[in-house]
Amino acid sequence: MKICFPSIMYFEHPFIWEYNPEANRAECTLKLAGTNKNYNKSDLLKYLRTVEGVSIESETAVINDVNHFIKTNPLMPLYELEKPKKRPHSKSSPTFFEKKTTISISSNSAEDCKGIRIENFINKENWPTEWGNTLSCLSYFTEKNKSDARNRTVDLVFSAYDLPKNLQYKKNEALYPVKQQQMEIICALFNDILAPLYDSMAPQEELPRNLSAYLRNMVDQMMTNKRLNYGPTPTEKLSPEERDEKFSDNKHECEFAIYQEYIARVNVMLRGLLFFISSEMTAYSLTKDKETADKLELLRIKFSTCNQKDLFAENLDILRKLTIEAGKIEYAFDLLMHELNEKIEGKAACVANVYSCYQVMLKFLKVKLSKEKDSVHNALTEETVTETIRALIDTYAADTEAKKHIGIPSTAHKDIYLSKSLENALKKALDETDLGKIKKKDLPLKLKDILMQLIEEELKASVQLNKATSSNELDHEETFTPTLI
Repeated sequence: MKICFPSIMYFEHPFIWEYNPEANRAECTLKLAGTNKNYNKSDLLKYLRTVEGVSIESETAVINDVNHFIKTNPLMPLYELEKPKKRPHSKSSPTFFEKKTTISISSNSAEDCKGIRIENFINKENWPTEWGNTLSCLSYFTEKNKSDARNRTVDLVFSAYDLPKNLQYKKNEALYPVKQQQMEIICALFNDILAPLYDSMAPQEELPRNLSAYLRNMVDQMMTNKRLNYGPTPTEKLSPEERDEKFSDNKHECEFAIYQEYIARVNVMLRGLLFFISSEMTAYSLTKDKETADKLELLRIKFSTCNQKDLFAENLDILRKLTIEAGKIEYAFDLLMHELNEKIEGKAACVANVYSCYQVMLKFLKVKLSKEKDSVHNALTEETVTETIRALIDTYAADTEAKKHIGIPSTAHKDIYLSKSLENALKKALDETDLGKIKKKDLPLKLKDILMQLIEEELKASVQLNKATSSNELDHEETFTPTLI
């Protein structure tokens, strides 16, 4: 799949990478998104050499550990979507806000590029980063997350890839419906209200480049939380004692103050739209470009004479509340992701309701080899997990059916995670294992064999259960007879 990293740009264009999730590796195509210009290959490689986490192998830039790399460099997929049918221009109407599911974005054409309909200044081909932050939220990611959910069936063995991925899906399930509503409102404010007004004052004029850039950045900033709409507010950062002292133990006053702080920082994000309903704000406070500022001032004058000011303000208020909610969701899940990664790094015994193979084996060896030093226990455990990971890769990496239940780890991983039933079965099998006749050097392979046998048994049971369930569903479909009421 093609991806880009908005943090890695060359002359304001992100590099396009080919990403292989199974190999946890990305290879740079040395092409840039949003431009057809060809740059010198050596210059591109020279720049990429300066990026931490990127290595140059045989004149090819690669990221050998994408999972680690994206902790500091967010990844953005570049998806190929079918172009939606062109929507004809229509008179301004409030029907969108009553039935938002009717929103559609037309594909660009020569006649479409003369106004401020949102697809005229944001599209995937020319501005993939901004498109990824904005218009992609309309439907694609929500539908993709639902589709992916049907394929997320790993339930026996989990790799260090699976746990963050599962949490990311949960974040998407919570965040993208909110971001979709945000974008639907933004699209309608532009396409149904502002664009017709702009057309009436500049009917045949091509959209000025600086105005296009201003509007694109404005919408992008409204949908990007981490700069302004992220983390606790100043009052939330106060200790309980400081809050009590400041608000005299008045809980409602404190909650009101916190919410006003959320509103204040989100208003900064939305000020490009607030401009149209605020007589105190000047266009020059938004942009230093004179032509753009003049266009905005003229558009506000046009807006002041239309009959949709109240509708605009009402939906801007809804957008504000949605933006606050989106920021809270994103921050809450990022905290959970940080906590999850710390648990994985620290080999916690239980992570996200699954259980560390490393800790089960270590506890067993400490009991059975109580006279040995901790260093011996640790070394034997590490070798056992390493052997198990190799066995999982060799046995199941090419088995499509098995991979529905087993997350295939990387040889670089230091642990795998077991379902509760598999953990219980492993503990029972280990308790029944007599180590008296087994040499220490042979222990890792012996313990690996025990676990792999249990995995095979659990896998067979899961596959048979799935087949039985599918068969019952088919039988139900075949015997179902509709009745007329």
